[in-house]
Amino acid sequence: MQDLSKKETGTGLDELYELAERLDIKIYGFSLPHSRAVSCMDRSGRCSIGLDNSRSYSDSERKTMLAHELGHCSTGAFYNQYSPFSLRSKCERKADEWAILNCVPYDQLINACRSGVNGSYELSEYFGVSESFIHKAIEYYIQRRYVK
Repeated sequence: MQDLSKKETGTGLDELYELAERLDIKIYGFSLPHSRAVSCMDRSGRCSIGLDNSRSYSDSERKTMLAHELGHCSTGAFYNQYSPFSLRSKCERKADEWAILNCVPYDQLINACRSGVNGSYELSEYFGVSESFIHKAIEYYIQRRYVK
């Protein structure tokens, strides 16, 4: 098996925080009893992200949450509580797509699998994201018929 420990594996957690800083997206930590993370855009177009700090999250969970919320900010995919389900789901898909493309790029996913990184646990460790996010990324690429 090839040593992949020195390879780039998508955007890392520190890079996501740096990206938020470059884009002037403020990140706040506070208790979110009904959600793990939220993002919003004010009337002037500035984004803010809130991450739940009332519970302990692993770096992979934190990376997954931050990438998704940055996806909302980067794509402008926002909705409010009164939005119809179709709009909410479209915005969530756009945020997920941004997070997937940045954190689990297709070529790197294929290279990891070809090099012996197998199974959702190993892939989630390799990319530093949650297992559920790896499943979502694989499903995303399958649905879009990425084939090489």
